Amino acid sequence: SSYKAATGYVTTAEYHGEVKSEGIKSITYTVVYTGTEILPETTEDPAGFKLTSEHMLMAAVILLALLLIGLLIFLFLPTSMERGDIQGNDIFDWLTKLIYTLDAPNNLFPSIHCLDSWVCLRVVCKMKTAPKWFKWANAVFSVLVFASVVLVKQHLFLDIWAGILVGELGFLMVRFLHTERLLYKLVPKRFQ
Repeated sequence: SSYKAATGYVTTAEYHGEVKSEGIKSITYTVVYTGTEILPETTEDPAGFKLTSEHMLMAAVILLALLLIGLLIFLFLPTSMERGDIQGNDIFDWLTKLIYTLDAPNNLFPSIHCLDSWVCLRVVCKMKTAPKWFKWANAVFSVLVFASVVLVKQHLFLDIWAGILVGELGFLMVRFLHTERLLYKLVPKRFQ
């Protein structure tokens, strides 16, 4: 068996023989493994372009900072929304009821769904190796996320614009504070 371990290694272990517990109170054993280091400097995408660690770090820093900002907004400016009852019984009504059950209409401003979609779209648009069709596909999916949160009555239009605005503030913050440089100092060289 093998798995991706937290240390960045893929480990493999083999077990031979039987283990019986008749008359034995405890068994001590040692597992010897050989590992192959994972080097995540670049990830080859099935579409044929490389996602560099620079892009991954930029997205991670911005999203983490913005989620913290969103949390502060949710704490000091909580918002909620009333939704109507779903009367029908078809598959779409059932899915909408499921969404309403799983995602309460609280902490709506800004929309984290839209914020995440916007930041990912902006990072993809900064990638020089990404093909144009991939950038356009991301733009279409982002617009679909924006539309879906309003059509399912999870957010108001203002929440979408607030998500985009907070996303842009995240890009400005990273540029102004040089946060990428700080993160590169904290991350081990093999992951850069």
